[in-house]
Amino acid sequence: MVLQSVAAGLLVILVVELTLPGSCSGWLVSSRRTKCYEQPPIGCFPTTYPYNNTGRRAPQRPSVVNVQFFFFNSGVSSTMFNYDNADQVLANTYNSSAKTVVIIHGYLENSDRPWIRQLGTELLQKDSHMNVVVVSWVGGSRNLIYFQSAANARVAGAVIALLLEKLVVLGGDRSKFHVIGFSLGAHVAGYVVSRLRGIG
Repeated sequence: MVLQSVAAGLLVILVVELTLPGSCSGWLVSSRRTKCYEQPPIGCFPTTYPYNNTGRRAPQRPSVVNVQFFFFNSGVSSTMFNYDNADQVLANTYNSSAKTVVIIHGYLENSDRPWIRQLGTELLQKDSHMNVVVVSWVGGSRNLIYFQSAANARVAGAVIALLLEKLVVLGGDRSKFHVIGFSLGAHVAGYVVSRLRGIG
């Protein structure tokens, strides 16, 4: 009897989420409307085909996904920044003539994973002039509902693409950009290159 009551309650919640016009932060099913974000200027994210593989969940706001960057090269041990203050940080640290490698963690992970630190270290040992950018999008990747994290990967990819556009303005060569993602981070990497063509 209790199990039937719980199941009936969940069914009511699901029906409400699907039918109420103002229900856009859905617990089980998110709004089916297109979401647009202007800060940072990453555009609109429809939930229709081919983006209907996340239970029609729209990506959360960039402030929720919270993309942060950690920059490393031979002269900089670690500098954390975000899209908004990237210009000030990169103006004095970015080596535009060198390769740039972006590393993106996966679902439920963060940028402190041992494999990320090891990969960054190995890359700099191979080429001390290289720029290594480690991405944290933990606000978007650590959702208990996988579909929401998968939807948030689109926003993370869009913000990273904006950062790489800033690197191009600073003299960076797209053909020297390399994006590495693990697990859901590989999906993020795919969204990056779909927005910024010509990446090596």
